[in-house]
Amino acid sequence: GVFLNNEDKSEVSQAADAFAELLEEIHPIEECRHEISEARKRPDLASLGGRMDPSTAAAANAAWRCLPAHFEEIHFDKPFEVAHVGSPGLEKRGRRAKVLDRTLLGACKPTSWDRACSLWVSLHALSARADQLGKSREFIRHVYPLLAGGAA
Repeated sequence: GVFLNNEDKSEVSQAADAFAELLEEIHPIEECRHEISEARKRPDLASLGGRMDPSTAAAANAAWRCLPAHFEEIHFDKPFEVAHVGSPGLEKRGRRAKVLDRTLLGACKPTSWDRACSLWVSLHALSARADQLGKSREFIRHVYPLLAGGAA
């Protein structure tokens, strides 16, 4: 969040940490739940950087790799990376990240808003799983500050 004050940044950061932990339960793909859990247990501190909790950053990177195309930074033009958190110029630069190879996309192929589309598609799948597990309130409690803080 480029436009957040310090108090808001703290709330968004706490929500991100809690959401990363919740992903271990609500990610719709079992293998991804395991990968996210393992990544959070053993974050590679050398490759993370930024101002994000290392286990949260590790979960974010694992979730990216868990998408059907197994995304990494090299798949994007101007990606928003975990190392950009807390650097307003880099945060702004990554807000319209583009997937370089459009054939890797599914539901978001026809849009020019790759990051926003991916976020909303993911949120729908995650919320459906949260509903199944009786974790809807927890899901909303963590997602709302992330959206209000500029995740979309």
